[in-house]
Amino acid sequence: MAPHGGLCDICFGALEPNVRPCCSICDEPNSDILAGAAAPALPGAVCKNCQTRRPAFSRLRAPYLFGGSLARVIKDSKFRGRSENAAALAELMYSQDEGVAAILAVTDVLVPVPLSTRRLCKRGFNQSLLIARRLARLRGVPVVDALKRTRHTRAQSELTKGERAKNVTGAFSPRHSGRLVSGLRVTLVDDVVTSGETARAAAAALHKLTPAAITVVAAARATADLRL
Repeated sequence: MAPHGGLCDICFGALEPNVRPCCSICDEPNSDILAGAAAPALPGAVCKNCQTRRPAFSRLRAPYLFGGSLARVIKDSKFRGRSENAAALAELMYSQDEGVAAILAVTDVLVPVPLSTRRLCKRGFNQSLLIARRLARLRGVPVVDALKRTRHTRAQSELTKGERAKNVTGAFSPRHSGRLVSGLRVTLVDDVVTSGETARAAAAALHKLTPAAITVVAAARATADLRL
């Protein structure tokens, strides 16, 4: 495994860990669990969104905040054909964060968040699938391409927070191969989480396959006003 996931010491040192008080389910930093509170959120605190709209996943972990060197790595992967950056992201997630390690330690199978056919043809690869494959090698578990996009959607980063849930609702469905995850502990894999709506929609589709549990890991957590 490459030191720092292949990042140089300077870039690695510039990463900003997602260590602020977060929702224990969706991992949103500085969420409304702290609204009006003088003390830090207690372990297990849940944000209002997850209280009112409980997701199909039990835990999401994104160990870094989107920005700086990490933003460059992710953007180069998404938009500049640097598919090899997916391995760096996977190694950062696996080797540098106890939360991701804890989730993967009890994972039986990894499932990447799929792209639409249009976006896959334009990009040439699904970065979430490449991250999942690298994590699978590191962890020693299989990858199952259990989900598909039922329609092309606008990039979440182009939308307001209020538009994102509507954009991805019903945008995923199980593949025939998804039957392989029934009864297993499944972890969805993505590169960036912003509002969390994509993870919610993908997990809802995955839930139809009756896995034993669903968790989510991603490299970065971004603010809801992210524009890639």
